[in-house]
Amino acid sequence: MILIPNIEKQVMEGSKPIIEGYDIFDTVLTRSLLPPRSVFLKLGKEITEKYNLRISAEFFDIQRRQAEQRCMLNLGHSTSIKDIYDELASSLFLDDDIKYKLIRDELEYEKNITYVVPGIRDQLEQAREKGHKVVFISDMYFPEPLMRELLEYHDVISADDSLYVSCDYGSSKRSGGLYSEVIIQEGIRPDEMVFNGNNFHTDVISARKASIKAKHLDAANPNRYEKILGDFCQKTSGLSGRFAGSSRLTRLSVNADSEHKQCIRDVAAGVAAPMLVSFVVWILRKAEVLGLERLYFLSRDGQVLLEIAKQIKPKLKINIELRYLYASRLSWNSCTDNKYAQDWVWAIVEKSTTLEDILKRVSITYQEVSEELSQHGLTSQELKVPLTHGATTKLKTCWKSKAFQEKLANVRREKEHILNAYFEQEKIYDSTIKGIVDIGWIGTQHVALSDFVEKASSMPVHGFFYGLKKYDTKWKDYRHGFHFDWTRDIGPQNPLSSNGLFVAAEVFCAADHGSVYGFHEDNGIIKPLLGMGWEGQAQKWGFDIYRNSIMAFAESIDITPRNAEYISTMRPAVDEALKAFWSTPTSVEAQVWGSYPWDAGQGIESTIIPLAEPFKLKQLVRRIILRTTKVGTRNKSTEVIHNRYWFKGSISITPTRILLPYHAAKYAHRVLRKLFRVAKRVYVGKAYGTNRTSS
Repeated sequence: MILIPNIEKQVMEGSKPIIEGYDIFDTVLTRSLLPPRSVFLKLGKEITEKYNLRISAEFFDIQRRQAEQRCMLNLGHSTSIKDIYDELASSLFLDDDIKYKLIRDELEYEKNITYVVPGIRDQLEQAREKGHKVVFISDMYFPEPLMRELLEYHDVISADDSLYVSCDYGSSKRSGGLYSEVIIQEGIRPDEMVFNGNNFHTDVISARKASIKAKHLDAANPNRYEKILGDFCQKTSGLSGRFAGSSRLTRLSVNADSEHKQCIRDVAAGVAAPMLVSFVVWILRKAEVLGLERLYFLSRDGQVLLEIAKQIKPKLKINIELRYLYASRLSWNSCTDNKYAQDWVWAIVEKSTTLEDILKRVSITYQEVSEELSQHGLTSQELKVPLTHGATTKLKTCWKSKAFQEKLANVRREKEHILNAYFEQEKIYDSTIKGIVDIGWIGTQHVALSDFVEKASSMPVHGFFYGLKKYDTKWKDYRHGFHFDWTRDIGPQNPLSSNGLFVAAEVFCAADHGSVYGFHEDNGIIKPLLGMGWEGQAQKWGFDIYRNSIMAFAESIDITPRNAEYISTMRPAVDEALKAFWSTPTSVEAQVWGSYPWDAGQGIESTIIPLAEPFKLKQLVRRIILRTTKVGTRNKSTEVIHNRYWFKGSISITPTRILLPYHAAKYAHRVLRKLFRVAKRVYVGKAYGTNRTSS
């Protein structure tokens, strides 16, 4: 174990440095692709097409990396780019003309995929203004002239700066030999230099062993989400490497002035953006294949998806109209008598849900149905108190009565009139081939809209969803799921336990306005009636930094019509990043994202709660004791605090004094279950043996 003293303190003490040294890759320059090995796959795609080489990009990638490995074994740190391509040429029978063109192409390629790490240019200028000499030091196979050309291309090196590359000296930073060469060539003492680099071992420990002061600049090092995306590079033909690179660029370029905002930005760039952007790319490509001319993005989940689509559409060269359509189950489903569209009324009934809340979901007042309610034992005294199980049963019975349904039908006809006017205004009923975009999961709004379109004798509307649960509808041939379609048994399974995927996706698709609970006419224009209360809390939480990060990612991602063809291969990579965040959050992530203001209301109901709250001991103990009513049978009612919550996030922010007895009780419960199973086997075995003997 190597003990490293406080580096910042070490830099401040001792002799004043006259030279500031900098590593190059991931310190001064960084790539738009991850991991570094993915560079040669994309390079292979470019040069195999450019020179019509009779090899695949994947084969070039493998041979290029193997050639470098053989050179390192034979030549060590003296290996240069020429040595590597000499080795590659001998393997692939490349003539000298092609070989030197490939060397040049690789340098040009590096220019195109690298960018200056934000903030480093100012740091270099400050060093020069203080009169310090800037020295660049790199373990790299590009010799000094080519490396200097790369740095000049990005305008980070001046004529007075020095540059030292391992292949020119046959020694490396890791071994410490290259540092010694710099000290000799510059004619300074080791303590007159401070070195800045991203690699803790090569740039900090090795520098210290050479008696050089060091600073660890690790901002451009990939975080855990970028590493996960990069690990799928080969499985996605390099596409996940582009997503990982865009995540890093977003993280480095979007300013966040607090740990809270940095956490929002990093999760947005590393988890939410890859998830949403891959979905949007698929939507646009699928819509193009189906010949659609217009796409409607349903509020609220569709707002961020629409903004992403506006960024992505020009990159894919797709000519399709994009529009925003105000929608909600409250404002649409209550206008149709479709049985499945009405199920949403009872979909989310929290402990705090009241009789008044349920009535609001169908835009009917207590006075309008007081007679019917009283006949079933429901009075005005129960209007504003949480529904009990008995009251809910009475209400459902009343709901099915003929008199109650007739009054619902009257309200439905009134609401349907203005909704149809809104659809006419938004050209829903014209002859254009169109589709709607929603996050999922049952797709009742697509069913409701399809019913309205059918009544108007218009063309059926396609529906595009992140995922679709099993749901039988006559419109299923017009419904398409990106991540999964369980009706057709297509796609991966839910990567998260319970309803985690559904909650995470809806959090990531938050809009900057409240739910739509109806429509009204204003000077001949039909406008939505929006719920209030969420926007202020969302802005306070950090909604702007989240949305800015998503859009920065969408702007930077290198997506083309060609790689859009296999965008679905991104699903496993996105799943792994999502699981890392949702199932194993850091303490900071649990605090920041656990405080997200979850809108658990239904339209005009305002029920905003944290996504994760600390558990109380009795809640955790109850979870253990009542988790099974019988051995192996789950009691789902004990699994949640409220209908939507983040269990791992809640665990992470629960005090240790509560978690310790919880884990002890959980362990004891597990032991008792095992003892019970053993005892059961023994009992059954004895009983079987007795019966067998008797027979």
